[in-house]
Amino acid sequence: MTYMHKNKIIIITLLLLFATFFSWYEIWPSYVRHKCLVDARENAVLDTNQPQYYKDDLIERTKLQDQLIEQGYMNCIREYGLAL
Repeated sequence: MTYMHKNKIIIITLLLLFATFFSWYEIWPSYVRHKCLVDARENAVLDTNQPQYYKDDLIERTKLQDQLIEQGYMNCIREYGLAL
C-alpha cells in the first residue's frame, strides 16, 4: 500500500468514528427527548379527555395534564436510559 492510500483510509475511518459518536451523543438523545415529549403530551390529553374529567374546571384539568406530561416524559426518558 502506498503512503497516500493509508492516509485516506485513516481519514475515512476517523470521519466515520466522528459521525458515529456525534450521532450517538447528540442526534439520538435529541430525537428521544422530542419523541418522549410528543408521546407524553398525547397521552396526557387522551387521559384527561375521559368523561370523569368533563365536570372539572379547566384550570384543574390543565394542572393535571401538566403533571401527567411531566410524569410521562420522565418515565419515557428513563426507559431510553437518558435519565436516572
